[in-house]
Amino acid sequence: MDEQSRESGGDHGKEGTPDVDGAAAPGRRSRGDVGADQERRPMDPTRKLLKVFGVKVTDYEAKTDALLAGRAAGQPMEMSVVREVVELTADLDRWLREIQGHVLERQERVLARLFEENTHD
Repeated sequence: MDEQSRESGGDHGKEGTPDVDGAAAPGRRSRGDVGADQERRPMDPTRKLLKVFGVKVTDYEAKTDALLAGRAAGQPMEMSVVREVVELTADLDRWLREIQGHVLERQERVLARLFEENTHD
């Protein structure tokens, strides 16, 4: 699966996704148990954002591990490798800020609502 399809939801983590041993993961239903309408329902923004972030983190780990392992021990790292690691890191940082912003906005809405409800007595 390419990066763009992973960002748009892909098929990682859907209900009924088999666990390592092929059985549905705990707390998940198999695809046969999920109605067609429910299967096509759009993912809520939080789940979608977390899914994309999870893919970004695992891609970052895999790509940087491969880049670091690909050079000969004791040899200086090529500038192209350094550039790619910097780009991967910047992209991951952008998604981390996106997650943080999402969580902070939610916290702000919850606290503002609590404040409003408790000051109108």
